[in-house]
Amino acid sequence: THMQRELRTNRSLLKYLVFGVLTCGIYCIWQMIEIGKSLDELASNHAYRKTPNYLVMSLAGLLTFTITEIFWFWIVSTSIDDEGKYRNIKVYFTQPVLIVTIAIPRILFIAFVFMGMNNAQLGVIAAVAYALLIIGGVIAIPTIMHDMNALCADYNRRLNEDSAHEN
Repeated sequence: THMQRELRTNRSLLKYLVFGVLTCGIYCIWQMIEIGKSLDELASNHAYRKTPNYLVMSLAGLLTFTITEIFWFWIVSTSIDDEGKYRNIKVYFTQPVLIVTIAIPRILFIAFVFMGMNNAQLGVIAAVAYALLIIGGVIAIPTIMHDMNALCADYNRRLNEDSAHEN
């Protein structure tokens, strides 16, 4: 049987950044793994999509030039959007947000790295692509966290209501 537990609702960009720096990125990886597990828990009774493990997708991203990691974010954005509709909660990390904040900056950055940075103009363009990568992450990560906190709070509320009805 499926054991239900309350899900975290205290995700924040500040914790993500501070603990990410203190743990050399390990906390950031754990946070994304935890988000995937929470999404699976949220949708366990009504959806059949399973979120791939972020660590596996991220490591595969090293070989696929970040494509598998973008795919992971695509699955997460789809799941967040679906879950928001299911729970009647407005969510913000949707596919268009993913494309603008994560996919395009990463693809541009990889493209400019492969074009070479010997040329001064390409170096400037690569720097702009890198800035877009940072800005995109600063927009995407707190948006994911906000949506997950809202969805998990609704899940916890329903879980507690169900428990109260059983007693």
